[in-house]
Amino acid sequence: KGTGRARQGSTRSPLWVHGGVVFGPHPRDFSYSLPKQILRVALRESLNAKYQAKTLFCIEDIKEKCEKTKDFAKVVKGLDLKGRTLALLDGCDPSISRVSRNLANFSVMRAEEATAYDILKHKTLFLSKTALKKLLKRVH
Repeated sequence: KGTGRARQGSTRSPLWVHGGVVFGPHPRDFSYSLPKQILRVALRESLNAKYQAKTLFCIEDIKEKCEKTKDFAKVVKGLDLKGRTLALLDGCDPSISRVSRNLANFSVMRAEEATAYDILKHKTLFLSKTALKKLLKRVH
């Protein structure tokens, strides 16, 4: 009393400078997880689509150790793979993931981690025999 000003409830009211926000953001999570059966069907159909398009290539497991990216690039070029390629090379030498990192349009992944989106995102699918067995086990 005695200031000559109107009464205010709080200085943190939205009407004041440095006050609150009237309708501030309310962070919410709208994510949705798909059922496992739908994910399994999607993986099976993506493999089927690559097989029917004749862009699925299966090779024996590569046991030789690759030292240089240049050497592995020659092997890939000899296979004549066009466009973005996803290689699922389980059972192969671990050095392949290191030497293939710097190749353009070439991704290496484990068969356990591959999703239907990963398979459909790439034009060509390149599998080792072990990776194919693991994928078929996941599908059935």
